[in-house]
Amino acid sequence: MKSFYTLIKVRTNQLSGDSLTIGVVVFNEFKFKVQFSKQKISTAKSLVDIESKFFDLIIKEIKQNLESSNKDFDSYKNGLLNVDYKFNDLYFDYVSRYSNGIIEFTTPKFIALKNTENEFSKIFSMFVDKSIFTEDLNSEKKIIEENFHKRIKTNLIDRVEEKVHTNIKLDNDIIPTLINTFELDCVGKNGVLIGAKSISFNQSKDTIHKNLNTYISIIAHLSKKYQKGLDVNQFFLIADEPKVNTDEYRLWNSIRKEDDIIKVKTSEESTSIAELILSKKASTFIE
Repeated sequence: MKSFYTLIKVRTNQLSGDSLTIGVVVFNEFKFKVQFSKQKISTAKSLVDIESKFFDLIIKEIKQNLESSNKDFDSYKNGLLNVDYKFNDLYFDYVSRYSNGIIEFTTPKFIALKNTENEFSKIFSMFVDKSIFTEDLNSEKKIIEENFHKRIKTNLIDRVEEKVHTNIKLDNDIIPTLINTFELDCVGKNGVLIGAKSISFNQSKDTIHKNLNTYISIIAHLSKKYQKGLDVNQFFLIADEPKVNTDEYRLWNSIRKEDDIIKVKTSEESTSIAELILSKKASTFIE
């Protein structure tokens, strides 16, 4: 099935013919997909002599018309009658030639891609706004981070917060070598020190290294201050497995294999840290 695309432009200068691409429509015989760039729309509003509300109304109408066409096709497709209801490139060719307002459509062009969400994003990035991938990536990272910390709270913090220090911020009053405050997810003592620090491996390698080095320094200081050997204390690094074949994965895997000063647990496995704290009857000790 052939797919076509048409660019949605704003005429920023009627005399020179200058224009700004603000969106794209990809369509085949049966379906439309449309997307606009918020950033490009904001720029267009500053360049053309048109009221902002009216501009937004035009964009809204374009979206609604295309979405309505998609719904109409679904109704025909799922109905009892076999109606030949198809879109083709002539539709937007007509719109392109007869659009005489501030919004214009380019002549439809064939593109050798399937009309899927992933490939639609690629087209949008190529012709309209590359930031879509950045936005999607940031959104995905945010969801991963939120779920990571939710699991730790459920599996560990909620179970031990009345027994040991949780989400404790250490400063140079407690650790003289600290320049900035550093937060541990939990730490307690009963015979030995038991603690955990969560570090997301979705950060840069340098940031991960910095946090790891600070964590190890804190472990060494607490062990010396409370006269507990590094070989008997039990400190954990809570870190989910990053993407394979990345620098972050190689670092994560290296720490996991060494398993000496700190032991690696995933957020799902952090429940075992709670069980250890409870079984050892660890308690608070930092004043």
